Amino acid sequence: MANLSRVDTSLQQQRNKTAGFLRKFRWAASDRGKLEAIIHDLRDYNDGLYHLLSSVERRRLRNALAPEIVRTNDQDELLHLQQASDEYSDITQLVGMRSQKLTCEISSSSMVPWSPASTIAAENLKISGKDVVLAGSASSDGTLSQRRSLASYLKAIDGQIVKKDVFVEWKFFEKDVNDSIKQEQLVRLDTLARLLHISSKPKDLRAPHCLGYIVDDWHPRVGFIFECPAPSGNPPSILRSLRHSLGGSIVPYLGDRFRLAYELSISLCLLHIAGWLHKGIRSENIIFLTGAHASPPNLQNPSLLGFEYSRPDNLQTHSDFIKPDELESNLCRHPRAQGPARGRFSRAYDIYALGIVLLEIGFWRPISEFWHDSYTMETFQHDLCGFHAPKLGAKMGQIYMNVVLACLTGRLADTATEENDSQTGFYWEVVHELSRLVA
Repeated sequence: MANLSRVDTSLQQQRNKTAGFLRKFRWAASDRGKLEAIIHDLRDYNDGLYHLLSSVERRRLRNALAPEIVRTNDQDELLHLQQASDEYSDITQLVGMRSQKLTCEISSSSMVPWSPASTIAAENLKISGKDVVLAGSASSDGTLSQRRSLASYLKAIDGQIVKKDVFVEWKFFEKDVNDSIKQEQLVRLDTLARLLHISSKPKDLRAPHCLGYIVDDWHPRVGFIFECPAPSGNPPSILRSLRHSLGGSIVPYLGDRFRLAYELSISLCLLHIAGWLHKGIRSENIIFLTGAHASPPNLQNPSLLGFEYSRPDNLQTHSDFIKPDELESNLCRHPRAQGPARGRFSRAYDIYALGIVLLEIGFWRPISEFWHDSYTMETFQHDLCGFHAPKLGAKMGQIYMNVVLACLTGRLADTATEENDSQTGFYWEVVHELSRLVA
């Protein structure tokens, strides 16, 4: 009797398995088709709603989606996401940048810089110094001492020497840094050059196309070679920074300043989503390429530079020490990002620096004019938030004032365990709010 009971139980289990298999088969044969039809209908419905939006509204929607969906550090997930978003080029490009950054990190972890093994892609981005002719004097006390200068890049294409207008931005090294840290810095610069070299970067990133880098054998520095974003046949003759435009007697139109603030905020947002920290946000590193006789401030087509300390946003990467600089540069850095007791650099410090730039744009005055000798960096930050920034309400409106305060007060502070929330918060409290002013 016991044997019959065991046999009956065994047969019942087999029937259940067979029934389960048959149910799955029936779903695959019929229900799956119904589900796919529903998904297809939903997609058509969503696409129809999307195309009812204006081009500006579509752009806002895609920008809002980016910090929500481009979160993963898994290469396979990024590949699927890139394939799924192929109809939306800006999201696809952003996913490609994040994927490229991860690929470079993995490949460079055991590489020696400047060796053939260090070329992740087939193209070697190291450029010979003799192919770059700096504008002006080449003496050690002239052009070579500048952080940024115009130049000409001579490149052989099909046996012909082609001259391209470029500008060079230098990254200087500490002389007494140990070899392991210097090697990491050099590999990181190669990685950064590759990130900025991607031809399909989102336009809103506002980073010029990087052609490569040169190594100065006579000075402890590396130079990024950037293509001049100027109309063909009309090369610029002046690199004008936002810093040198501030404080003039001619103040740009309010709408132009709103648009500049928005373009800078979306640029930083995209850089963070791609997985990078900037570490050099200040008005000196926002440049405009203009003609020799352009007198009124021209805020069209800004480029974001100053990547010399930039690094991937992860806990394994060594953070360069940002040496004390002139006072005005220090005023753009968060108090906790300065000095020997500084905290590890995070997105919150980039956002704070953006807040300083937005405050400068609002008042059209350099940040140095808000400083006096009785301040410490902490009391300076306190007065910016409690006294100066609230005055922007009367000059730029409540939305702009609230954006600046959100950046300066640390309300958008992030940590390594809260990175997704901070990216989303930055978009909605800064980028989205500023977009309302430029509609």
